[in-house]
Amino acid sequence: MNNDTQRVLEMLSEGKITVEEAERLLGALGGHGPTPNQPPDPITETKTPEDGGQESGGEHDNGEPIGPSPGIRMGAGAFVSEGVNVPPGSVIGMGANISEGVVIESAIEIGMGAFIGEAAHLMKDCKIGEGANIGDGAKIGVDATVEMGAVIGEAAQLSRDCKIGTGANIGDGAKINAEATIEKGALVGEGTEIGDGATIGMGANIGEGAKVSPGKHVPKGGNVPAGAIW
Repeated sequence: MNNDTQRVLEMLSEGKITVEEAERLLGALGGHGPTPNQPPDPITETKTPEDGGQESGGEHDNGEPIGPSPGIRMGAGAFVSEGVNVPPGSVIGMGANISEGVVIESAIEIGMGAFIGEAAHLMKDCKIGEGANIGDGAKIGVDATVEMGAVIGEAAQLSRDCKIGTGANIGDGAKINAEATIEKGALVGEGTEIGDGATIGMGANIGEGAKVSPGKHVPKGGNVPAGAIW
């Protein structure tokens, strides 16, 4: 079993993708066929001009073009909604999905299986990891990083240079200020505010509406009650 196949199976077991999505991704990898009587999705890859390539491939199964424009690399099963402008030089990973109304300010790399919700705003040089889920209307700041499997809630705001660790969960409407770090597996509740440069330790739990002051550190596994100020 190659690394890509193993990763798809891990994402399925963790509930980050559906069975249908897993079948499509595995089929594209050659490690698993599609379900009976179900034709495989076509593979489209758009190479950058430096590679000397041109846009190729067919259409997504709903009839809309899968390749947004020349100069974009798209993995098998990736989808970009009509009307979304993906800047040249971007790489959209296998099975990633970009919804309607998304704004992407600069060339970006979006990891395999990531989901970008409607009207999300991806600012310059931000990074979206494999299996990450960006909620509707969320804003990802300049140079911000969302790592593998992290979830960003609807209308949440990530400011510049902040980092959201693997598997962390940011609630709806939360605000993560500049250079803050949310470590692996931490949970930040709805409507919370994390101050500039603050660090939320691995597996910590920040309750709804709580506020962590600038520069503060919530230790590994720590708990900040709902509405509290740390």
